[in-house]
Amino acid sequence: MAQGGRGRGRGRGMGGRQPAGCALVNSSAECEPGGELRVCFVTDAEGNLDYFRRCVELSTVVDFAEDGTLRFAKEESQDIFVFGGDTCDKGEGDIRIVKALVAFKLQHPDRVHLLVGNRDLNKIRVSAELRETDINVPLPVPAYPGMDKQVTLREYLLKLNGGQADGLEALNTRANRLRWMLDCTLGARGQFESRRKELECLRGREATDDEVVESYMGAVERDDGFLWKYFQHAEMAFRWGNTLFVHGGVPAKSPGWLPPVRLPYVTPPDGAECPGEDLPEGHSLEEWIEAMNKRFNDGLRDYRDGLVWREGRRRGGEMLLAWQSNPACYQRSVVVESALTMGTPSDVPEEVAEYLLQRGVRRLVTGHKPCGDSPFVVRSGGLELLLCDTTYSDASAPDGRGLALAAVEVVGSATHNRSTLRGRLRDGSAYDFVLPPPGEPTVQSSGEDPCIGQRTSDGWWVKAVLGGGRYHCASTRPGDRRVSYCTLTAEELSSRLS
Repeated sequence: MAQGGRGRGRGRGMGGRQPAGCALVNSSAECEPGGELRVCFVTDAEGNLDYFRRCVELSTVVDFAEDGTLRFAKEESQDIFVFGGDTCDKGEGDIRIVKALVAFKLQHPDRVHLLVGNRDLNKIRVSAELRETDINVPLPVPAYPGMDKQVTLREYLLKLNGGQADGLEALNTRANRLRWMLDCTLGARGQFESRRKELECLRGREATDDEVVESYMGAVERDDGFLWKYFQHAEMAFRWGNTLFVHGGVPAKSPGWLPPVRLPYVTPPDGAECPGEDLPEGHSLEEWIEAMNKRFNDGLRDYRDGLVWREGRRRGGEMLLAWQSNPACYQRSVVVESALTMGTPSDVPEEVAEYLLQRGVRRLVTGHKPCGDSPFVVRSGGLELLLCDTTYSDASAPDGRGLALAAVEVVGSATHNRSTLRGRLRDGSAYDFVLPPPGEPTVQSSGEDPCIGQRTSDGWWVKAVLGGGRYHCASTRPGDRRVSYCTLTAEELSSRLS
């Protein structure tokens, strides 16, 4: 299961062989000395087709062919593309984005890597939950501290019925249950109608409620379902040389850990011991990645073996759902645990930094949690941490993103390389800068900027270099997801860093 273009044509998209001089070993490409690759990372498109298109057009690694398919921009290159997960939920492009990614993966199986995101995995919930009819179903999402109050199905239908209890049974349809799931339990408010619009665009005719429901169920239950095919080619993590890519992060106690196949999708009782297994001491990072991918595939088989509820209100694929849930996975998930809390980054846990450094990793690249209108760079414990999800970057924009977009590229050999961050802020300001190689002295003449990732004396994080030598900085308050921004000159920044 889990497992070069032609110039820079700018078609509007969406409708390999082993690299020369490289050996692919357990998702790690090792290049000969002097060999240089570009590894492009785009993440969290979340169904926003325009955002995905703009990220591709920003990249020097990938672009669109005349027929709208993804391709590598340079035919002679051996560049790599990594999609960081979360394909759907926030726009009218779920189906087209996933199909484009899968087609690209099939064309270049060794050079395209698709990571597993929580918004991808949680769609398997529809199988069991849309097959039941009880209005008084339990709240479906394991609770965690700070979680918004969950809305029950009954409460949702009551509101839909103008507060009248009479007539609820008539509203208890699969379509309304799916609307409730999307709006109130999956963080995808309004996506039922967005999916309808995408189906109508693809089919050239109106789509019924039942067809929308079938598109969700068929996406994961049919062998040709678009999300099921994504799962067939997805990975829990990808390593290239000194860089590790995951959707969420690498939390404490997670390295080497594997969840049990029947891990329940529930909030564990207080004091419960974390189940599962740990790989033997001294295991390699490749062994852990391979074991996670195998366990992911075990979960896919379990899901297909149990599309309906089992005894004790358990279903097939419980472990996959738990793996994308902070509480159910005992805070050990690489899919959903993040170094960002309420918009503020934190250091990589010491034990995690030691684990990665001992295995040759100097850079960790993730998505998942919103980081404002440009990626966060954190230098922690000898690691370079890049947090790249720009969703919710502009609350005033209809899509919540506005003009903000980002594409991250790692350029160089597998063991000596630099990160290039390229994109636009929510106000349209462009940035394009290079970070120093992680763990190496900064060479000013190379254009590297050592200020990125530092924090000023008054609490502002330095996030990006803008035109004219200005710096884009961000600040958050404890317990507040909102991010404040300011622009500082080089002189102003220097005085605040001293």
